[in-house]
Amino acid sequence: MAFQYLSSQPVLPLSSEQLQQFFDTLQAYRLTRGELLQLANLAPVTAVEVHLVVADCEARLGEAGVNAVLAAVAAQIARPPEEEAERAGEGEAGDGAGEGEEGGEGEGA
Repeated sequence: MAFQYLSSQPVLPLSSEQLQQFFDTLQAYRLTRGELLQLANLAPVTAVEVHLVVADCEARLGEAGVNAVLAAVAAQIARPPEEEAERAGEGEAGDGAGEGEEGGEGEGA
């Protein structure tokens, strides 16, 4: 179950070196450790998502900073869009089959 959850997340598996490189890329924006970890875990793809993670985002980052964060996430953290679409399709197919089987067993018991 944990594997299914982790494999469905929008982030690539990262080594500690890759994660440190991501943090170094965003060092100029003086983000807190918690903000950096949330960005790495959530892999935001919209400005709204960055605003939800970074406190007082508009004052601290501005539009250019938000765009830089999104670019860093897209380049270093996020799964490629085609791989994400494949994973979404696999998850939907697997969920539908499992639900039908469970429902059938419950009705017969």
